[in-house]
Amino acid sequence: MMNNFINVKNNSICVGMPLYNEGQSIATIVEEFHNFLIENNLNIDLLIIDDFSTDNSYEILEQLQTQYKFLKINRNSKNLKHGPTIFNVYNKILELGYEFIIGCDADGQFDFKDMINLISNYQSKSLIIGNRSNRVEGGIRSFISKTLKLFLRVYFQTNIKDANSPLRLFSTQDFASFKKAFLNQNLDFKVTNVLLSIYFSKFKNNVIEVPIKHLERLSGDSGTMWENKYFKNISIYLINFAFESLLEIRKFKKVINNYYGNNQQ
Repeated sequence: MMNNFINVKNNSICVGMPLYNEGQSIATIVEEFHNFLIENNLNIDLLIIDDFSTDNSYEILEQLQTQYKFLKINRNSKNLKHGPTIFNVYNKILELGYEFIIGCDADGQFDFKDMINLISNYQSKSLIIGNRSNRVEGGIRSFISKTLKLFLRVYFQTNIKDANSPLRLFSTQDFASFKKAFLNQNLDFKVTNVLLSIYFSKFKNNVIEVPIKHLERLSGDSGTMWENKYFKNISIYLINFAFESLLEIRKFKKVINNYYGNNQQ
């Protein structure tokens, strides 16, 4: 059953997806979302922001928008990469006046039915994270995930299992507070979802993780591989991305100390 915090009938929720070069599968994903809404009698919109794809993704989105009234689309003026595009997605949902955000990647690795689990577990001022306990990727991605968990435990004394999970639910009001505190603090937002997880853990003290399914990608490029011209080898690039991400998280700790030292809530 749905809880009393969120009314799923009044169009208060918007699902937000960053997208890059998913032309082969995005029509299937949007159709699956449509079927999910019908089967569960939900009134939820979907915003997709294209990160300046080099394939026909945006053209397909324009066609889909004429078929589905729940679909809203936008496009970055240049390729910003995954993390900054996630931030743009959340910010656009805030600007459009929705009450709640559900983040989700556009790669088809999530079952939309798991969104009901997120909604059912929502509590006021909380961040609900879909924990990919059965992640389909192994090898270097598994190592990076475990390293991130350890890093957050050491640096922030938090034990979030899947801090970078794209599938998450939180209020636009709480995102607005996060944005106000950190937008102008010299952060790259390379790992937007991780920073949000830390923020909720440290200052809202209300992160709830619920188990979700993790599926094989339908098609397209891995988010961290978007248009990188310096690292052609996947393993090398992922390690570099992880290192840069950890540096940003470390910087985030300094920003938190500086901001909240001068702006007590």
